[in-house]
Amino acid sequence: MTDKKDKEYWHIPKRTDLHQSIVFTMGVAEHYNKKTWNASAQDRLGSYLAKKGATNNGRNITPQSIRTLLAAIPQYFGFVYINSNTTPNTIEITEAGKKLIEENTDSINKNKFKNLIIGKKNKLTVNVSNVILNQFKKLQISNPFVEQFCENIYVFPLFCSIYLIKKLDYLTSEEIAIYLFRTKSKDELDFKKEEIEIFRNLELNKKNNLIKKFKETEIGNKSLVQAPLVGYFLSICKMTNLFKVEDNKISLKEDMLKVAENIINEMKNYSCFDFKDNKKLWIDYFGNTNINKPPQLFKLINSYTSEIY
Repeated sequence: MTDKKDKEYWHIPKRTDLHQSIVFTMGVAEHYNKKTWNASAQDRLGSYLAKKGATNNGRNITPQSIRTLLAAIPQYFGFVYINSNTTPNTIEITEAGKKLIEENTDSINKNKFKNLIIGKKNKLTVNVSNVILNQFKKLQISNPFVEQFCENIYVFPLFCSIYLIKKLDYLTSEEIAIYLFRTKSKDELDFKKEEIEIFRNLELNKKNNLIKKFKETEIGNKSLVQAPLVGYFLSICKMTNLFKVEDNKISLKEDMLKVAENIINEMKNYSCFDFKDNKKLWIDYFGNTNINKPPQLFKLINSYTSEIY
């Protein structure tokens, strides 16, 4: 059983191939939107990806791999979701998913290759997306689709990342794992900045010992060693085209500073909403590209002497 404190940590998906995720979303839109999500559909979707050159070796991937892929970028960024209110469950495309397809159809159809290894080698795969950037801006942790992995967290991850990088010039992988991923609300950010500055000023042997001890913990092992969540996070960050990643550091691109500043100015006025387990409300917000502001609760007071219906 997962310890509650272990769940007070950002959840990052473990499969972060943007090109494959786009082709997956296209396959759902073309053949399976609002249709039963079962092993047969998953198997055929695996075949679809192979035919489109969107698997590493050009061969079909298993239904299990398809389910893992779904839970990564497609569902994490609100492009596709499983509708559990239908019997049997169905898979559905959101408006955001349609935007992702619209943005990338020409590129996907133009650049043909047998598998992802060849595509990446020849620099033909899709690696950045404005739609991903817009969804990342809106993304809230936690939310109903990741609550099984993390809870008691109310942050916009992109806002937090940009905020700290602007204050500190960069973040290292270790700083992301030890400090950023533990951020539970935006009012902690200035405290996190102070913590990171103290960490940077430690003597080298003390700093290395602290990192070593962290890696020995379950969360440290998960984020930096066995399943390096930080690496997956950095891959997602690069998809936005806002960041450069080099020498174990992530920083903002010079030509994207204005875009980053605009995101900070917009998102600093928004508060996270506690969606609890309301997946429909989450999809209504996150899957709709015309909505940028999270839901709010309002109390209506009837000051009229008569009842109003």
